[in-house]
Amino acid sequence: LTAWKRSRQSAPIEREHLGQAIITGLLYVRNAPNFRRILSRTALFLFPASALLALLPVAAAHRWHLGADGYGVALGAIGFGSVLAVAVAARLRERVSDNALLAASAAAYAIAPLAVIWLPFAAATPFLVLSGMAWLITLTTLNAAAQLSLPRWVMARGLAMYLLVSTGSQAIGSYIWGA
Repeated sequence: LTAWKRSRQSAPIEREHLGQAIITGLLYVRNAPNFRRILSRTALFLFPASALLALLPVAAAHRWHLGADGYGVALGAIGFGSVLAVAVAARLRERVSDNALLAASAAAYAIAPLAVIWLPFAAATPFLVLSGMAWLITLTTLNAAAQLSLPRWVMARGLAMYLLVSTGSQAIGSYIWGA
């Protein structure tokens, strides 16, 4: 960082007030149908997808009769799937459109909660790996789409909205599924 040579600006930039910056960001999102579609897809995936992560401790304890170690293995299977997705995602993106990839990932992720409900732990574990792959592929696809669709002048505000929608969908979904 100390060796980084930043370009000098010819004139100081006049900064917006915080309130006006927030309003400008909200107005942009309101008037950007493509970005709103990305936010909708994010919420429509993460709200129901949060059920698996919210209810996995309950399933591990009461369905599979596992302790903390077994729950850790279940979470590790999801994490392992995410790592596998890094190796597979680029090749999938070359062959399949983003829309088809998002639909396939959502369908693949939807299988995991069913597997947790109906299958013993050993049989459900591959589906947890698949859910980790689907999770990472979906979120990287949506995140990249969000970044590529935003103009530079509103990127930070738009990504803040994206993070608000994604973490908010997970939080609300986890609460509702847990209840």
